[in-house]
Amino acid sequence: DRLVSTFSGYDLVLIPTLAVRGESVYNTLRGKPDAARLLILIGPEGDFSAKETKLAITHGAQAVSLGPWVLRSETAAMTVLSNVQFYYREVPREKI
Repeated sequence: DRLVSTFSGYDLVLIPTLAVRGESVYNTLRGKPDAARLLILIGPEGDFSAKETKLAITHGAQAVSLGPWVLRSETAAMTVLSNVQFYYREVPREKI
């Protein structure tokens, strides 16, 4: 509960999860081109619980998909960071 109270300090909160269907990280970032402050929630092995996922989404987190794979926590973190870095460094701003 304490974490979700901080969501308003971010332009975008991402929650990679298999619990609900989410957009790709790329498409989610395209939908919020001015987002400068991001919070990325990385769950434990086995994903967030249904209650945790619902709580985060209810408070404004965007569910995102990292593909059909079940990733270890450290791999999920690197995957989503790679996606974010690619988007902000490689996608020309005039095409956004």
